[in-house]
Amino acid sequence: MKIIGVLLMLLAQSLVFVQSYFPLKYNWVDKNKWVLYMISIPITYIFIQATKICVNEFGTNWSSRFIGQSVGILTFIILNYIVFSEGLSVKNLICLILSITILIIQFF
Repeated sequence: MKIIGVLLMLLAQSLVFVQSYFPLKYNWVDKNKWVLYMISIPITYIFIQATKICVNEFGTNWSSRFIGQSVGILTFIILNYIVFSEGLSVKNLICLILSITILIIQFF
């Protein structure tokens, strides 16, 4: 069940990336802001469910917070590369490694 919480967090973080960064690349999104507002409701629901599952499965609010932050960083790095073709600097690579390390610590 732990993986379900993390996957829901991944989904929510991916949708937040779309909501926040697609208007920078795609003009139609910027011109139709109501679409961005409408997806905020399901995003919030997904975050709430993911948080509930992570707190129940990992045992603490802190674990859920660290998992959410680490998944958010991983999601941003991957989607930023795919959508905007931005590579990793040394400092971003270090953050990526730290995020993966935090996830490993939380799982074990």
